[in-house]
Amino acid sequence: MPPLSTPHTIIPAGSAGLVESQIMRFDQPLMLECGRALEQFELIYETYGSLNPDRSNAVLVCHALSSDHHAAGFHSLADKKPGWWDAMIGPGKAIDTLKFYVVCMLQRLNGTHLDQPCYWQSLRSRFSAGYRQRLGENSGHAV
Repeated sequence: MPPLSTPHTIIPAGSAGLVESQIMRFDQPLMLECGRALEQFELIYETYGSLNPDRSNAVLVCHALSSDHHAAGFHSLADKKPGWWDAMIGPGKAIDTLKFYVVCMLQRLNGTHLDQPCYWQSLRSRFSAGYRQRLGENSGHAV
């Protein structure tokens, strides 16, 4: 496929391309390992690639240092900068989106990104279990 382009941006071949963030809302309280509870929260995530028929190719990419779920591709043709791991995620790259269904997420509470470890660990566990159940698979990969 040739690169997508406008007068402002060219999306290079091998990129994850144009991507859209999605939001998963949770209205039931979540008890955290630190003893506190989140009454409501959101997980913002992006996916790259396609889930295979037996749902065994899902990869969860965690982002301990970037504080951002936008790991690959571009949000629009006007974007000047791709996701923070665009060099690693995409067709034919180390995390090959022709082989894997890649998920990267960010947790948010009342519109605020959460960076505290007890929140992150509990939310990652809940997201992983809930998302894997939604995918119908019991095993996955994590990066």
